[in-house]
Amino acid sequence: MSEVSRPIALVTIEEHHEAFVVWHVAIRNRIVNRSKNALLHVDHHSDLATPKLKTSPDDLWLLTKEALQQFTYEELTISNFILPAIYQGIFGQVIWIDQYCPDPTKHGIGAEIRSDPVEKGLREHGHVSACILSESRTGKDLKLDTAPPASKAEDRCLRQFEIWYRRLPMEDAPPINRHEDWVLDVDLDYFSCIHDPSQLISVKLGVSLDTYRELQNPYHPFSLHLNLKPRLTVEEGNYYAVFGEVDPHYASLLRVNEEEIIRRIDTFVEFLSTFKSPPSLITICRSRYSGFTPCDQWEFIERHLTDRIERLYPLDKFGFDDFRL
Repeated sequence: MSEVSRPIALVTIEEHHEAFVVWHVAIRNRIVNRSKNALLHVDHHSDLATPKLKTSPDDLWLLTKEALQQFTYEELTISNFILPAIYQGIFGQVIWIDQYCPDPTKHGIGAEIRSDPVEKGLREHGHVSACILSESRTGKDLKLDTAPPASKAEDRCLRQFEIWYRRLPMEDAPPINRHEDWVLDVDLDYFSCIHDPSQLISVKLGVSLDTYRELQNPYHPFSLHLNLKPRLTVEEGNYYAVFGEVDPHYASLLRVNEEEIIRRIDTFVEFLSTFKSPPSLITICRSRYSGFTPCDQWEFIERHLTDRIERLYPLDKFGFDDFRL
């Protein structure tokens, strides 16, 4: 690997859609190029779902960090923040590294890719030429599909890109080394994961008497959907709606012990050491509030992962709030 001439910004975020804000701040601070970067996305989830936007990605370039955060929290989720960045032209390649590729069905757990042509190509070949486009040309109705005819390649409202889908160690590495500029994006749940956090999360909300009575209606929309239906309770004259029930016997198939976590970290950092150039930027997502990273393991994973990366690259470490324009 070539010698690193400057410290690399490593930004720790709580939930993964905050990476979208970090990318924009890094571009504005001339840390990351505005276009044609490669994204190395290390995560148990693809995060390639398609968002339904009220704001066009074309209108985001000059926003303050606070305005970018508002857009991100209101219009993006932890599963759909990558495609808007591709539509903006920030990334031309996505290399998704997952623990269970290329055959996630082997463990009885499906991959999180939601576009059928793209999913089919990734499952069968581990690589797809894809595109993200806006049919209305507003950027608000993004659609993920396989690559269109070359005649549409210059369309302002269309971006073509490549997706690779791999697990480590790999023999046929994607051609990321051809890219001088690439961004590393890591979710701690890659190293140990809660497959279904909803089994471990319960939210108790105080409600008014009127709302309590509305929720008792068997035709209320919440009552008609099992994943939304609350348990209603009265405690000391106060009314509550409880969403979700903690299953004390739930055990995630994706959770592993500390020895396996260290092995995965070592394998991952060894993979990074083969790169011809360092990343322009690193984001590390904890995923502790969403529950995908085990609540009793995230600190262990973060500490050991950051330590191992720092042996490879000199780092400038930031929290999300400290990384500013």
